[in-house]
Formats: sequence, C-alpha cells, structure tokens
Amino acid sequence: MIESHALATLPDAAAAFAALRAHLIEKGVRPTQDSDGTFSLDFQGNSLCMTLEGAAVSFALRATSENALYFLREAVAEHLAEIAPRAARSLVWTGAGPVAAARPPNFRELAVEARAVPMPGLIRLWLRGEGLAALADEGLHVKLMLPADRSIAPVWPAVAANGRTLWPRGAQRLHVRYFTIAALDPDGGRIAIDVADHPGGAVSDWARAAQPGDRIGVMGPGGGRPPVTPGPILMVADATGLPAAARILAARGPATTGWLVAEGEAASLAAYLPKTETDILALPPGRFAAEAVVLAADLLTRQPAHVWLGAEHALALALRPLCSTMPPDRTEIVTYWRRGKRGDARRHDD
Repeated sequence: MIESHALATLPDAAAAFAALRAHLIEKGVRPTQDSDGTFSLDFQGNSLCMTLEGAAVSFALRATSENALYFLREAVAEHLAEIAPRAARSLVWTGAGPVAAARPPNFRELAVEARAVPMPGLIRLWLRGEGLAALADEGLHVKLMLPADRSIAPVWPAVAANGRTLWPRGAQRLHVRYFTIAALDPDGGRIAIDVADHPGGAVSDWARAAQPGDRIGVMGPGGGRPPVTPGPILMVADATGLPAAARILAARGPATTGWLVAEGEAASLAAYLPKTETDILALPPGRFAAEAVVLAADLLTRQPAHVWLGAEHALALALRPLCSTMPPDRTEIVTYWRRGKRGDARRHDD
C-alpha cells in the first residue's frame, strides 16, 4: 500500500469538515466511519480518512497504486477547493513521491487503429498505444478527451502540487467524457472503446469520422469493478452503460442470474451481450428514459443481491432512493452523462 497525508488549516475547521462531509454524502458516498470528527471511506482496497483536528482537517490516504493515489489526492483537492479555495491551493501532500507533474500518471495519447459497429447505436474504436497492461486493473472506465476546438493542437492536462488536475482553459479547453473499456489486448498494444452514437455529441461525432492514425487523450483506469456479490443482480443501462454491463456480465460468467433493463432492441442486445442466465428486458430508445426506473422499482421487489446502474444523471437520482435500504457494498449507481450539460473540463485552477 502507498500512504499519503495532508493537513488543511482553516479559519473554521469544524464548519469546513461538516461541509466536506455533507458534500460527500450528497454525492452518494457511504462511509465506513462517520463519528467523533472522523469520516472515512473504503473503495476497491483504497481508503480515505478525514479527521477534524482542532483548527485543521487532516487527510490520510492509503492506495493500492500510483493511479489510485492520484485519484484520491485529486478528489480531496477538488472537494476542498469547492468550500475553501485558499486552503486547497496550499495543500501539501507527504508520504509518497512528487505530486506536481507535466502529465497525470495515468495519461496516454492513443491512436485510432480501426472502427466498427458492434450493435446499432454503438461505435467501436480500436485504439493503439504503449503501456496498456495497467488498464487491466483498477476499474472498467477511462476518460477520453479531445480539444473542444479541433482546429488547434491539443494541450493535455498537468498535475498541480496540491494534487488537482490542471485542465487547459479557454480556446484550449478539452471535451472530456467517461467511457468503458470494451476490450483490452495489452500484448497487442490496443484497447476497444464502445461509444454511444448520438449526432451532436462531441466524442460520438469524432468517433464516427475517425480515421486510422487520429489521436485522442486517455486517462485511467478508474472506477467500477464487476460486482462479486453472489446471487441475482439487477442492472439498468442506457446506451452509454451497455459496454459496462457487457463487461460485468462477462466477468460474472454464463451462470449469472438476474435482470438487465437495457436501452435497445431485443435482437441487437442479445447479439451484443455475453450469453448468461440473466433476463434482458429491452426498452427502445424512445421509451427507456420514461420506463426504466419504473421497471427497476418493480424488479427490486424480487430482492436482487446487487444493484448496478450506468445511465444518465436523472435516472441515477431516481434510482438511488429506491436502493436506500440495501447495504452500501451491494449498490453501484454510475452517472455517465447529464442531459444538456457539456463534457468540457473547464475547472479554474488559479
């Protein structure tokens, strides 16, 4: 394990601690400890512990890798910046290697090798590059990033001394979205990403026209491992969540039971998804947003052992209260996009 620590001295540390705690809970975090001025959480073998210490708030991180440590430091710096910008700027991390860097430790620039259509509504891009073996661990997802203005050369993100990611601004800003690694061939030096095909989407428009040799920025992996809870699983996935649903079903194996509420036509979904004992409940794109949560609420009465959702933000908000009585380690609700909101990385890092 890699350990790192930081101490933030604040004018009102108690108020800052309370605000950070409330902010994390609002985002759906379920703590492993929440009492006596300590708020801690565990995730995939990593941990973050926040403690109120008089006029300061301390942060203790334990990470399984440099990639995980980067995400934890960034999360602390980002959340702190929202309530105490000055304290966030002066945050100093100890106990591990240098923080500031010209590129995040998990950044790669990859080139398009080929394009395909794995099912109607999805575009598959095969991307080639070096050092891809690390993508096999620590999560199903990566961030893809492109210049918002394609007429200029990309300026990729850097890392500040406090752990925040420094994103280009103005005309150099990047369009950033999370995507699932649909397939990984580390020996061959390539990965596959399935992109939901919706005209007007910056990444989907780029993917539809991408030619061999075109380059794109990739950061990851991060977040989301196949649930290991034994028993039936309830999954809800729109087009953006289908690649992750496919990875989860493949990892759990042919004997997987449960239900998948999925956006698409039944025949196309059957061809795209791994063969399991899971019931596929197909909802055409025009009906998915209106009917998915209603259907999921009914299926929750059958007491699934685990619930997973990968979809638009409003669906995530609607499903979360329905799962409030389930143990924290048996629910995972992932937001891949927000209707009407751009995916630019436009954080102000001054």
